[in-house]
Amino acid sequence: MRRLLILAIAGGFAFSLGSAIAQEEENEFALPSKIVPAEIYACNYNDGQGPSDLNAAVDGWSAYMDQNNIDNYAAWTLGKYHTGPDQDFDFLWLGAWTDGNAMGAGTDMWLSSGGEHIADFARVADCFAHANSASINYKMPEGGTPANAVLTFSNCNINDGKSYAAIGEATRAWADVLTEAGSEAAIYHWFPVYGGGGDSPDFTVLTAYPNFTELGADYERLTNGELFRKSGELFGDLEECDVARVYTATQRRAAVLR
Repeated sequence: MRRLLILAIAGGFAFSLGSAIAQEEENEFALPSKIVPAEIYACNYNDGQGPSDLNAAVDGWSAYMDQNNIDNYAAWTLGKYHTGPDQDFDFLWLGAWTDGNAMGAGTDMWLSSGGEHIADFARVADCFAHANSASINYKMPEGGTPANAVLTFSNCNINDGKSYAAIGEATRAWADVLTEAGSEAAIYHWFPVYGGGGDSPDFTVLTAYPNFTELGADYERLTNGELFRKSGELFGDLEECDVARVYTATQRRAAVLR
């Protein structure tokens, strides 16, 4: 069955993020960062097509973006590394805008004038699922966003009687723990907005590393360094998260999002 893997898409922003935060009795939870709209396409190559064909389509699209002076959209393609059988696709397209206004105007421009490039992508791949999420950041990448990265995704649900506000405070504390330990991880929470059609997590945790060396360094910190104890202390009774998937991310277009 074709399932969109890293986040089970559904709901609306007012339901997912708004309801999560509203669980705090006084509703005084302060967002840790600006909200950034993000999108994911799940795609399979068409017969006879492959990475080189995708690269050619991306080159044409990037020239189109340059011609229209678009500097508010960043994009990556993601390849599978540690995944399970539900990740039934060849690659993912991850894109993000600087804000909702850029998303709306950019989408109108793309649909009205990007027909040639839409057709180019359609010849290369069938993108059978398309989801939108609201992204907030708890720990920025050390040294800025790398051109290429290693990403992990884990779907999470808030335990009964607990609040997202408590999870947010725990995540702030966890970010401080990782920073003190020397971790280069960046941490984001994604809330499902558009996509629908299946069960949805309350939010998805995205952790980004510049390379597998840094992912492995956190693996060591969490295991033999016993930071798993601190993680359990902070999050143990607040949420339930599934096993993370790992993807390699190749940057297709850069933009300063935050």
